[in-house]
Formats: sequence, structure tokens, C-alpha cells
Amino acid sequence: MTDYERIKNEMETIVSKKKSTIIKNTSYSNKNYKTTNYLSLFKTIIKKIKIFFNGHLYR
Repeated sequence: MTDYERIKNEMETIVSKKKSTIIKNTSYSNKNYKTTNYLSLFKTIIKKIKIFFNGHLYR
């Protein structure tokens, strides 16, 4: 459960960081840039989850 909580906290910090950058970017850019930002956020989360599960599987 501690591993799960650690990952969850990590995800939340990533999301909050990305959201702040998205908010900054929307003020002077178009919608396309916003969507790419969300895509990169999604990709980073997927990478984190993959790394997390791989660590558990091969331990």
C-alpha cells in the first residue's frame, strides 16, 4: 500500500505541475498546444505506471 500511495503522490505532483504550465500557456497560445500538453502529461503518467509495474514484476 505504501508503494501505491507513493506513486499516487508522484502522479498528483506531476499533474499539478503540468496543469500550471497549461494554464500559463493558454493565456498566449492556441488550443492545439493545450492538447499536446495534455498528451505529454498522459504519456508521462503511462511511463511512470509501466516503470512501477515492471519493478514489481521483475523483483
